[in-house]
Amino acid sequence: MIIIGLHDLIYPTRFIYTKDLESLRTLQASSSPFEQIAWFDFHDDSEFALCSYAKVNGIDFAIRVHDVVEFLSGAYFLPRYLLVDSSPKVYQTLADEYLLDSKVLCVIGGSSQIEECALQGIDGVVFAHLLQLES
Repeated sequence: MIIIGLHDLIYPTRFIYTKDLESLRTLQASSSPFEQIAWFDFHDDSEFALCSYAKVNGIDFAIRVHDVVEFLSGAYFLPRYLLVDSSPKVYQTLADEYLLDSKVLCVIGGSSQIEECALQGIDGVVFAHLLQLES
């Protein structure tokens, strides 16, 4: 199970909110001791410019999805992670059924939710504070 945000030495990853192509290009050009993952809400990328650019340029990225259609549509662009806020088992079942390459990460507010996600067989979790979201 992937656990991002529990400790800096466990999956040391920095999520960078990306809202436009310029932000994505800046991230692509930067260097960091942490793995950097661009992330954005799928519904904010209505023309798929961010998804397409990241896919074509081999940029690791994550898409936050809010329903099954966004989940399955977003998976086409091969994000490293598909971020879900609720019902992670539904999304994990779809990912397993369709053999998606992307990992399902449930956005959590605290470590008490790790066990629940682990017992449901979810690929992993990411703490909301790393995405600069309120839990």
